[in-house]
Amino acid sequence: MRKGMAFAQSDDFESAILEYEKSLALQPTNEKVWNLLGIANRNLYMQSKEVAYREAEIIAFEKAIALNGDYWIAIKNLAVTHFYSEEKQRAIPYIKRALAIYPQDPQRELMEQWLRELGSTP
Repeated sequence: MRKGMAFAQSDDFESAILEYEKSLALQPTNEKVWNLLGIANRNLYMQSKEVAYREAEIIAFEKAIALNGDYWIAIKNLAVTHFYSEEKQRAIPYIKRALAIYPQDPQRELMEQWLRELGSTP
């Protein structure tokens, strides 16, 4: 996992993904690695706009959440993914869930603004 994080910090997301996948082969139930894998895929999607990276991003965040339903950072990451996609409405339950789990989120105001933009109440 640490090698993957080092690669990610140097913007080598393809190598980061390979390292995270190695970590997951040894620790398939590590929600933190799944979340990091989602972030690396997000960054590659942002660079390339290749749909496969977006799909892998969503799968990784969903897996992290399935492993730990209270892992608010993965929930928030999935909310962000959906908010900045063509399926913005899918972000609503994840935003609400992340805020319910971690109400002191430093980005609470922004997330509540997103909810209002989407026609939902914070």
